[in-house]
Amino acid sequence: MIPNFKIKDTLIDVVPSYHFRSVFAASVNKICTNVMTRPEAIAVELGPCLAIEVRNWMQELGVNSFTKTILPCMLGILYRNSLIHPDYFDTAVHLQDHMQKPLGETSFELKSQLLNYSDRNLAALSSTDSIIEAVRCSIELNIPVYGIDLDEFSSGLRKPILIEDPAKPGLDIAAYTLKYGRYAASCRDKYIDGRREYAMSARLKSLLPQYKRILLVCGLAHFENILQLMNDPSVKPADVMVPGVSYSFKRVIIHPKIAVSFMDVYPVITSMYEDLRPNPSIKDSEIFLIPDYSKVYRDILDKVYCRYYESIKQEKKPANSVRGFDMVPEFEKLVVNHQLTSQQFVPRASELLECSRTLMPDGFYDFLVDGLMDIDRPWASPKQFPELPMIGRKPEGSKEKNKKTTVELYHLKESGKDNRNNQSRKKESGSFTVEYLNGFPVPGYLLSMWKWDDEPDHPRSQGGFFDWVWPPCEALLFGTAYEASKMAVTRSKEAKPEVFEGSMFDGLDLRATIRSATAGERKIYVKKTSSTKKLYIPDGKKPEPTVFIFDSENSDNKADWSLLIAGANIRSYLKDKTEFDRIVQKYGGYFISSISRVRYQPVPPQISGHAVSYSILDGITAFGSPCINAIQGAKWLQDNNFKACPVLTSTSIDTLVDFYRDQYNMIISESDWKRALIRFAIPYARDRVVVVAPRNFIVTNELHSEAKTRNISIDQIPSSFFPPEQLAEMRQRLIVRAKDNDGITFTQETERALGQKADKYFGMLPRYMQDQLKNQ
Repeated sequence: MIPNFKIKDTLIDVVPSYHFRSVFAASVNKICTNVMTRPEAIAVELGPCLAIEVRNWMQELGVNSFTKTILPCMLGILYRNSLIHPDYFDTAVHLQDHMQKPLGETSFELKSQLLNYSDRNLAALSSTDSIIEAVRCSIELNIPVYGIDLDEFSSGLRKPILIEDPAKPGLDIAAYTLKYGRYAASCRDKYIDGRREYAMSARLKSLLPQYKRILLVCGLAHFENILQLMNDPSVKPADVMVPGVSYSFKRVIIHPKIAVSFMDVYPVITSMYEDLRPNPSIKDSEIFLIPDYSKVYRDILDKVYCRYYESIKQEKKPANSVRGFDMVPEFEKLVVNHQLTSQQFVPRASELLECSRTLMPDGFYDFLVDGLMDIDRPWASPKQFPELPMIGRKPEGSKEKNKKTTVELYHLKESGKDNRNNQSRKKESGSFTVEYLNGFPVPGYLLSMWKWDDEPDHPRSQGGFFDWVWPPCEALLFGTAYEASKMAVTRSKEAKPEVFEGSMFDGLDLRATIRSATAGERKIYVKKTSSTKKLYIPDGKKPEPTVFIFDSENSDNKADWSLLIAGANIRSYLKDKTEFDRIVQKYGGYFISSISRVRYQPVPPQISGHAVSYSILDGITAFGSPCINAIQGAKWLQDNNFKACPVLTSTSIDTLVDFYRDQYNMIISESDWKRALIRFAIPYARDRVVVVAPRNFIVTNELHSEAKTRNISIDQIPSSFFPPEQLAEMRQRLIVRAKDNDGITFTQETERALGQKADKYFGMLPRYMQDQLKNQ
């Protein structure tokens, strides 16, 4: 049974829902399937614009009146938020005054922590949510659906409540609402939810003259107040109007680690629901029953026990196996205790994982995560929807912080083909914060070790882990940088002590004077600055950054930013793994070896079977080591205490700009790319940055001043010091596929096709780097 009430001549059936529980979605489907209870219209707790977007996208996904369709798991709609709760007004003003900049320029982390603000909202097309089921039924029955909520509202200040979990078969929704509806309403934010309920009631009243039977689907906490307002004559009808200015909705794939926050107790129930769910418009559709949650729970756990037992049996470690299985009864007791204290019919996935982390061995935890994330069908992925970006947590691909209080940041990752060269291209957005619409966030750290088979690659360049820059390309460029660093002259002004003979020059030199006194000379010394020339002989162990800016050419190809990393499997070759892990956990797992502006070109036909991509450099910031393979990259990072280059959570230019802003208080504009390349190098120079550029390029006084504040210099030499054919070859970048993950060996076929040995130009590198490449 479900609650209902009558206003004038219109009967309103209500499904007051616990979001993302299939029992409520099934109830909506049951009402729509039964011709005796089928509504003439449906009203849902969504804003008018969002409701239209959800309905339109579902139709595009194939939902129709004639056939059974299955929603992918899981897609979502991302849209911006511009509202902050009024209770934070004073805090927002103080924050602006303190930061001396508008809120829009304040970091997302601060706004999230201090103002309870999220930059964007995420709505999920979840099969087990009653609101999504209602929109779906409206399409299948060809009846109107109205979004009667506000399209935009700030995050509410809601109190956590503890009520009985409805996840059990045969739930009487009317009795459940009567028992817990008023209690659920006590957690509401009176300001935010009060305004929303007033709008929902007024808009629902405007539908009464048009329909004799309406189905209302809303949250359990809102039902009591909507019922009161519907019976309040002072609340006047208000038409459901769509604003003239449309909201900027972005359709996205939701990463599985986020999707679980919009699913039933166990993710696999979403697939079970889809298998059982009938299309309400098809004749003779049977009323279906939701799965038995306790049976699903037991089935997941039994499979995990079997897999874990088989794994330790194969490893032949009886001590470990006994210790692991001895803990099973204690594990199950702990799970039951959590289940009882949280009023759950079955333990939630997050509770199972927390209990496993507490008591069970790591291997068991890994099997449990895999078991819970197995939904008996593929997750929606970029392979299935290449035109859609995917929203995921940051850092992606590195260790996520094992802290429940961490502000979680998100990003969008897009993939596709470059029409100019038919090569795979990836683009990542900057970071932002997200509010889950009606979701129950599962902490990221609980799923951080789960590996998704369809996880988008984390490339060194534009390909996969096996794709590396052809070694001669890197050796020639970095060998030339080594030569340039020996040629460049640093003009420095050094203050030297001079005996005072009447002129104070640059002031008294106290140290020299004291030394003189202790030596018995009794002379007064002053500082005298003189201009001197310095030549550096780099050793290759701790090289300085070098910036190359090449002659500009007219080209139809648009230039793109490209960030190369030191390697994908660096940790395996490090001695100091502890410091590496600390850096990765703090900043991310991408150690940037170079930043460049490239123009992608079609791969020449004669090497198309061997080269993954081909590009021409407009300019590059090389941080010191060519990182020809992962071993050399690891040695370079360790020699420099992991401080030789930026460390990021992705290879996106937006992430890089954010990093310099947060770590060095540098606001770097991408538009002036030549200036940006030099500025990227400045924080990582110990003494100087060498710039190799055409004679007509001038390093501005502003850049020299910025370098001086960091006690370094910018030394420039003309690119004409090098032969034109050498410069032309340096500009060419070939990405080829190595035989191994770490870029150590390449096939003879590749060498023959490219007309070069893989070790060509290694002799141009400093002896220290050559030894690194030999001793492997």
